[in-house]
Amino acid sequence: MKAPDHFIRFAAGVAVGLLAAGLFFTRSPGDGRVLAGADQPGASIQAIPLQMSRESQGIVMIDTRSRTLWVYEIFNRQTGFEQIRLLAARSWEYDRQLTEWNCGEPTPRQIRNVLEGVQQQQMIESILPPEPTGNENQKSEID
Repeated sequence: MKAPDHFIRFAAGVAVGLLAAGLFFTRSPGDGRVLAGADQPGASIQAIPLQMSRESQGIVMIDTRSRTLWVYEIFNRQTGFEQIRLLAARSWEYDRQLTEWNCGEPTPRQIRNVLEGVQQQQMIESILPPEPTGNENQKSEID
């Protein structure tokens, strides 16, 4: 007996769907980053697209080896063709050693002090015996 034609089409559709789902879920999603010199061992520069405003876009380039970053703006305001402009460049090598800089309130130090106070209060409460609850009032009423 021959299998019905619709059954073969259904089985083929399921197989293609499972194959596509497998490819979709096993492929790592791209986050827009591009490794410069990816064919070279130890490549360290990443380019990340950036929406800077409604009309301008940019690129952030990060060099993890030298711990620097560059921010470029891509625009076509007056000329009609796209131009690129370097907006900022800096090293973050020493930024990692900062603990507080340009922080609004509450500052990290204020938050740490509050949390340390809460932790000390919790330690004190765990050490002290619990206060008696209502037993003395009951005894005085009975007497």
